[in-house]
Amino acid sequence: MEVNVNYVFKTLEGKPVKLSPSYSEAALKGIAQILGIDLRILLFENPKREAAAKAIQVILDNEENFTLKKACTDALNGKQSDEKDLSGDDKFSRGALAVDIYKSNGKIDLSSENITLLKKLISKSGSNMIIFQAFGVLDPKKKK
Repeated sequence: MEVNVNYVFKTLEGKPVKLSPSYSEAALKGIAQILGIDLRILLFENPKREAAAKAIQVILDNEENFTLKKACTDALNGKQSDEKDLSGDDKFSRGALAVDIYKSNGKIDLSSENITLLKKLISKSGSNMIIFQAFGVLDPKKKK
């Protein structure tokens, strides 16, 4: 079945899910350092705060979207605690599938066995909304 692995996961509000988590104070310090500004400009009222906030928003807006491609390749490359005895052949097959998905231009033809495997692996590591959307793309007949 042909699957669009460039599907971008969405939040409940319909916004694209970004790869980077929310920024901690340490991350904000790093961003401030990169921009050459004092972190206090971001944390306290200051005439330069608006300009700094706009610069940070540009960085945030350019973050990479979390796609089904990324979810699949991460799941295939991850170590599952319940699969300690996975054979070398199975590991090789998963690696080869991850490479095929990664190299695809967006749409890839996947066998029903590979779709079942991807659903199994993604369900072990994804949030409920990611799993819900991934299953909808991987197995559209099973939507809702």
